[in-house]
Amino acid sequence: MTPPVQFRPHAFSKRLIANVLFLSTLCAISLIISTIKIRLRKYNESMNTPASSITLSTLQSIPGQSIQKHFGIVSGNTIRAKHIGRDMMAGLKNIFGGELKGYTELLNESREEATNRMIECAQQLGANAIVNVRYATSSIAAGAAEIYVYGTAVSI
Repeated sequence: MTPPVQFRPHAFSKRLIANVLFLSTLCAISLIISTIKIRLRKYNESMNTPASSITLSTLQSIPGQSIQKHFGIVSGNTIRAKHIGRDMMAGLKNIFGGELKGYTELLNESREEATNRMIECAQQLGANAIVNVRYATSSIAAGAAEIYVYGTAVSI
């Protein structure tokens, strides 16, 4: 007969403290990385804003303007994945309720990046407007999503 396993509270509390410290460190690192990413994104936006001479419209034409030249379909996309900090914060928000701001920021950044890529494509063709703009999303893998935007490049 095997002897009963003895419970050692001292060893258990050491492991618990180590795990709590490890998770706290991960959260702190995640917050620092998020802050750096946001500051870098804001800096990049101020330095690399796409030309505002491109007119975007979800309509098939631009009211009061006539289409002079048709360049064809232009598109832009980006695939983004969640990171552990956003996942942890989303898990907490799921428990307590409320907007998942980390995911909202992620989707807004993705939509903006995809739109900028589409605009760059249209500018390379010589277009000054994009009509019939549409957005689509798809799940690529667990935790990764694609934002795809497309439209028709034209000259007005």
